[in-house]
Amino acid sequence: MGICDISAAEKAQIEADCKDICEASKVEAVIKRPVLDGEGEFDGPAEADFTTVMTMMVELNLEPSSEILEPDCDATADAAGDLQEQVKEGSGETANKADRLIINERNYRVRHVRRFELAGAETFTRMQLRREYP
Repeated sequence: MGICDISAAEKAQIEADCKDICEASKVEAVIKRPVLDGEGEFDGPAEADFTTVMTMMVELNLEPSSEILEPDCDATADAAGDLQEQVKEGSGETANKADRLIINERNYRVRHVRRFELAGAETFTRMQLRREYP
C-alpha cells in the first residue's frame, strides 16, 4: 500500500463518519427542481412550477468564510456522499434551471456544487446557495 492507500473498511468508515456529521445537525433540506424554464426575469423565474426531487439532511452554514464562498452566494449546505450528478446548479444564463433547496421554510437557489474526497472516499458534497426572497 502507498502512503494514501486505505482499505475498503477505512473508506467505509470515513464515509459513515461524514454522513453522521451532516445528519447530526438535524437540518432537513428539500430539493426542488423547476418543471419549466421561466421567462421574463433576469435571474430565472420566481413563479415556475417545481417538483420535489429528494429530501436529505444537511449541515447548513449561514455565515461561511469568504475563502470558500463565491461572490454570488449567501450560504453553504454540506450533504453526505456524492450528489454532484443529482443536484443541478446554475448561475447566469442557466440560473433558471438550478435546483432550489427549501431549508427552515427559506428558499435557496443552488449556484455551485462541489464534491469532496479524502483518500478516495466520497466524504461530502458542498452546495453554495443564494437566498431567494419572495
